[in-house]
Amino acid sequence: MIGSDLESRVASWAASATGDDAFAVRAVIEAYGDRLAGVVSQHTGNAAVMQPELETVVGSQQLAAT
Repeated sequence: MIGSDLESRVASWAASATGDDAFAVRAVIEAYGDRLAGVVSQHTGNAAVMQPELETVVGSQQLAAT
């Protein structure tokens, strides 16, 4: 599965990252999350997102949780 492979690669990187690396990556992830929340807020409550090889996500709550 794509997600579990990514998680294992991130865990491996995190184990070897310096404090500065981890801080920079966290800042990017948080900025991405903030912007994604803005995009999700523009969808209706019953919006659906369909992507190849991934489950269909329906509703703004599932979009925000993904």
